[in-house]
Amino acid sequence: MLSFQKKIRKFSEVIEIAKNKSLEHDIYTIDVNEAYIVYTVLYLYTILHRNCIRVIEINSGCGYFTLWIAKAIKDSRADECSSLISIESNKTRTNITKELIKALEFSYFAKVLEGNPKEILELIPEPIDVVLINNSKYVEYLRVIYYKLRNRGLLIARNILDKELNSLEFIKEISDSNKWLTTIIRTKHGLSISIKP
Repeated sequence: MLSFQKKIRKFSEVIEIAKNKSLEHDIYTIDVNEAYIVYTVLYLYTILHRNCIRVIEINSGCGYFTLWIAKAIKDSRADECSSLISIESNKTRTNITKELIKALEFSYFAKVLEGNPKEILELIPEPIDVVLINNSKYVEYLRVIYYKLRNRGLLIARNILDKELNSLEFIKEISDSNKWLTTIIRTKHGLSISIKP
């Protein structure tokens, strides 16, 4: 069993690899402040609302946020009964994420699936507790997510303020107070956190 300090060092080393791999694969929207927010929200959500959670990550890239999600689940001590499924359409990125998950010994609750994110999402049984979206096809996924997400479930979306991604339709949808309770955090790329009431 690794000591606490060794675990922290190992996580820091592997997260740095994930960041560098992301940059090598032209994923420039890696923001450590967003990672801290995602970690904190998931950690607190797990402790306050459920002992076990089901998390879906859409478009995991090279696993940077996947590792932060997994760490939040592990640190909240819900890892024995929780699950994390990260979906990635690119085979190389999928393999990188799998290796990084394995390096941190998160494989027993974290899985990476390769394929069309929307098709895979449609096959995942409900209810889902948390969904994290990492790309611009927000509205395409939103309709499926809404029906699969449990009441009081979380939808976290990254990069929503990037001008190139044109996420205005998504922002309009998550601003519908009949469906979502939403806050937008003005990080470098924009992060929204929505609760399905």
